[in-house]
Amino acid sequence: MIEPLERALVNSEAAVVARVEALERYAGHVAEAERAYHARGQIEELRARLPRYEELLAESGADSLAVPEIERLAEDADVLERTLRRSVESAHEAFRYLES
Repeated sequence: MIEPLERALVNSEAAVVARVEALERYAGHVAEAERAYHARGQIEELRARLPRYEELLAESGADSLAVPEIERLAEDADVLERTLRRSVESAHEAFRYLES
């Protein structure tokens, strides 16, 4: 009689441990998504300023090396934004997993 109860207890404990581990993974995804959200705002702010930086460079007679550097920074911002979007999508997927 004790054996079925022990088995039930072991199974119950394993289910709780699995759920806690899933919640911990989810919490990690949420924290990552929150960082991504804040970084995205900073990227948008920098992008909004980019035309002004280009204008200042043009007005200052900037050398030909500065413009490619600004373009590279803009490309880096695009890559970062795509990475951040994937991070947010990953957090949403983790949440969907926990709902089931």
